[in-house]
Amino acid sequence: MKKVFSFLAVLALVSMVSSSVFAAAFATKAARVTFTAAAIQFDVALYRWGGSGSYETGQATATQINFEPGDVTLGSEADSPSISKDYALITSNLNQQPANTHVYVYTDNVNNSTDFKALSPSSADTQYNGLVRKGNTITFVDGDYAPIITKCVTVSSANANYNTTNGPRDAVFNNTQQWQGDRWLEDKSTTGFDPQKNVIGKGGVGGGIYVGAEESTYATNWYSTEKVVMFFKAVFHKVNGGDEYGTDTITFNQVVE
Repeated sequence: MKKVFSFLAVLALVSMVSSSVFAAAFATKAARVTFTAAAIQFDVALYRWGGSGSYETGQATATQINFEPGDVTLGSEADSPSISKDYALITSNLNQQPANTHVYVYTDNVNNSTDFKALSPSSADTQYNGLVRKGNTITFVDGDYAPIITKCVTVSSANANYNTTNGPRDAVFNNTQQWQGDRWLEDKSTTGFDPQKNVIGKGGVGGGIYVGAEESTYATNWYSTEKVVMFFKAVFHKVNGGDEYGTDTITFNQVVE
């Protein structure tokens, strides 16, 4: 009888375990949270370097970006670069935006309504980039366009490295690569224009304004959440005395993929 009792005790234990596994749940709940995206903030303010101070304070506001005529050799076939003392101070909250948000910059010279409207392509690739020579016609003349390169650096880097009498004019531009925050400014009417090739900022975690990349592999891009200084360099070619160049269409725009 003792042996049977022991067997029954085992059966009872198995039955108890089985009933706890298949018991009905008392309740099932879900959990969620939705984060409201902040309104995008993207401010571009122009200033002219006055010779001292910081890039955030103490500088006079500017109404346009001016280049220095004295940098250009008239009547020369060689390229004559000029870096402007005017710069843009960019403030944004791109890191708080959806990850598929991008900001790009371009010109729209073909659709310009001023004297600097681009009337002819500058090459077989149909480029209308940078500054446009006033009085250009549908027949392209070499020198009708002066390409612009932009360079973005953090405001702290600008204050540390370009805080001299010359200010922005001491900036070192990389004419062939983009790893130092440099961008050739393209025109919207250029053949094959792609906004993604002209992106200077992106949303999402780690987003902000593009200020460079890891040099050897370009695998890691750097985006800044602090204020960014944008420098401007124009490259002139075959300029004649009396020529006037300009653009009124440097545009910052947002695209959401």
